[in-house]
This record gives sequence, C-alpha cells and structure tokens, in this order.
Amino acid sequence: MAGSPCANSLISFHNALAMNQDVYAPLMAVINAGMTPPPVGYSPQNDRNEWHQPVGAKPFMGMAQEFAAVFTDWCTFLPSIQGDEDNGLTYIQKIGWFYYQNFPAQAFTQEINPMTGLEDSVLATFLKDFSDQRGAFMNSEPSALRVPEWINDPRIEIEDYEDQTSKDFSNWNAFFSRLIKSNPDGTIPSRPVTMPDRKYVVVSPTDCIMNPLYKH
Repeated sequence: MAGSPCANSLISFHNALAMNQDVYAPLMAVINAGMTPPPVGYSPQNDRNEWHQPVGAKPFMGMAQEFAAVFTDWCTFLPSIQGDEDNGLTYIQKIGWFYYQNFPAQAFTQEINPMTGLEDSVLATFLKDFSDQRGAFMNSEPSALRVPEWINDPRIEIEDYEDQTSKDFSNWNAFFSRLIKSNPDGTIPSRPVTMPDRKYVVVSPTDCIMNPLYKH
C-alpha cells in the first residue's frame, strides 16, 4: 500500500477508519449483515458476496483489509484481453458488490452514516481521491504496457482511428480516448449500433448493474 501510486488516499482512508473504530466498527458490522450474494448464475463466484466476512470474524478488520487489498491492486490494474473476452470490468464489478442490494453500504457510499443519518464523507472522499490518483497513474507511461495487445485485437478495429501503432500512445488514457478518423468534410463517420455480421457487437440500452457476458 505504501508504495502504491494511490498511497495517499489508501493511507488516509485506513487512518480515518483506525482512529474512529468506535464509529466504524459497528457500521461495518451493519454493512456486513446486509451483504447480498450475486444472482444465481451471474458470475463464477455466485455462492457468496466477496465482501462478506464470515461468522466469527471481525467485520471491521476484515473489510478494512479487503479495501486495502482491492484498491491497492486496482490502482495499477491494466485491463487485458483473455481469448475473446477482457477483464476490464473486474474491479468495477467488485466494488459494486459492496453495495449491491445493501442499503447501509449504499448510504455510506453516498456520504451518509446509515446508523445516525448524519453526513459522513470518509468513504466518498476516499473514492474521489483514489479515482484522481488512479487517473494520474493511467496518464503515466507504465500504464501503456498492455496497449499493444489491444491494438492487435481485431475487435478494436484500429484502422478506424487516427493513431494506429503502440508508439502513438504514451499511456493508457491516450489509447482509451483515441480519435476516430474524420470524413473529408470534418464530420465523424456514422457508427452503426447493430452489426449482425460481427457477433462481438452487442447493444442493450438499460439502467442496471454491470453484467458482462460469461461463457458456459
């Protein structure tokens, strides 16, 4: 944690919890009691919520350690391609399970202590600071490590973009925000939302939890 690009946010959050255990120990116990397993068949870990601390454990200690481990790994996580899938949503999903169908966790994420109803921004502040620090890492040269494998994936259709080689991108964010080639008149070519001949194009407008496609 100390050597992470996100060390400032991680250490500040850890210290805030540790120095106020009288507040956050009972709060974590309430959040832990509200942990809900993912829907059956939703993911390979559908038997339990990964954040849930087992009976007999101390939820405060377990969740504090889980936050430290998850966000330390997430800080320098670089999405990679695995066959015809990728793991880009790994940590977005993982934090989603923290507050999935869990009102106390949702309230805490939204700057409210569910036990008192009073404002409590310790988690929200951490998430904002962490996002800023991870964003800075994704703007740095080490974040470009996996860009070549993405460029070589035919699903990216790199020929549609102005920059097409790994040396054109100095970091991950530069690749992620790459520019589509413009038409001669300066307009951007139309991008069809359905392409029956390309099975990897799926359109499903909805407001829901993250739901990647798993092979069975």
